[in-house]
Amino acid sequence: DDGGLGLQRVKCRAVRDGAAGWVTVRATSGTTYLERAEKQFLWCESDVALRSGAEKGSAEVRGLKAGEVLELEEGPREERLGSDMRVRGAACGDEAAGWLQVLEKGGAILAKISSSIFKCTEAIAMTDTADFGSCSLVRRIDVGEALELLGGEEEVKPNEGGARRKFRACRDNAEGWVTVSGSQGTVYIKQAPRHYVCSQAAPLHAGLGAESAVVRVLMPGEAFAAFEEPKEVSGGEKLTTYRVRAVVDGKEGWVTSTSAGEVRPWSTRCKILRTVQLTKGFPANEAAEVIEVVRLLDPGEVVTITEQPTEDSSSGQLRACCVCASDKAVGWVTVREGGVLLLSPAPEEPAAKPPAGETDAAAPTTPPAQPAAAKRPWHEASRGPIGKGSQKGGPGVRAPVRSTSPPPKRSKGKAKGK
Repeated sequence: DDGGLGLQRVKCRAVRDGAAGWVTVRATSGTTYLERAEKQFLWCESDVALRSGAEKGSAEVRGLKAGEVLELEEGPREERLGSDMRVRGAACGDEAAGWLQVLEKGGAILAKISSSIFKCTEAIAMTDTADFGSCSLVRRIDVGEALELLGGEEEVKPNEGGARRKFRACRDNAEGWVTVSGSQGTVYIKQAPRHYVCSQAAPLHAGLGAESAVVRVLMPGEAFAAFEEPKEVSGGEKLTTYRVRAVVDGKEGWVTSTSAGEVRPWSTRCKILRTVQLTKGFPANEAAEVIEVVRLLDPGEVVTITEQPTEDSSSGQLRACCVCASDKAVGWVTVREGGVLLLSPAPEEPAAKPPAGETDAAAPTTPPAQPAAAKRPWHEASRGPIGKGSQKGGPGVRAPVRSTSPPPKRSKGKAKGK
């Protein structure tokens, strides 16, 4: 207790990253910030290496086998491997739209953003030389076509006026001189912002997902107009690293789980995967001693593990003590036989909420409307407050119902004079 402030504080260590310090457990107002929790354990779904460090290349302590239980000491630490990067836009050659892959997860660059891309605003000729008097036509540059400005060549101003520069056509890699602006001030070529140039063959995908189809492949030198900034492709591989202690022998180290799920949270509630014997004793080697079988456990049965799985030295099998959920039978079960798992953790799932349709059918969201001038039922009308002169009850007390059946209906006859 902190005598000055009246706070309850405790020194602790965060399991996620190992940070240590003091934390307030309870405030003077009664607010509780910490509560007790069960110790966390992990389960090896398949064989995985126990390493001396968190780094991928660290030395291996030993190999962990499927079915082993690990005590969590630190983690998880999540790391996402380099993913493919794509940018949405359209190819400058044929206006094919989609997501261009500009970077591979291995680090290979397929396309780079370039400030040297220009677009033709009015149809103009591309010539082999800058001089109009001695040049030859290379080809016509169409409106909207992308051109890459070539370095090393200065701008040339012909005697006829205007300005010319050397470009490379992104469509077919044709090179030549193009008039940027005419003698009358007409602009034929304008700089195009946010354009990529392919440095090698780059696929154009229909979407951002990893499984999206390829629309076409852009070849080296082709230009691509981007509509937005590049984005990471969904579905990239994620690595999760834990610092653990093996329950079997107490060895400590680091394990890494990939998207395949080599390491998963452990639960004492397990489901039987294959038919297995529930025995009365721990040993599983028939040659060593007689094995008394309680009964056979069928696939799908649920058991509760009461002791952490331990390896039987006589048979090499991983064994655990458990209680069957169906009949409360107690005994020992083999967790792993050879390299095959016979049971797997199955944590209880929270109860599912009833579908919206069933809920609506059971109870309407809006109660049925009552008639605007509905009369009180006869049995309520017969109740009324008893006055001061009454012998029963007092002020505010209602009289009991005198009859349990409705009053008789009066016959309707024609009144005189009507």
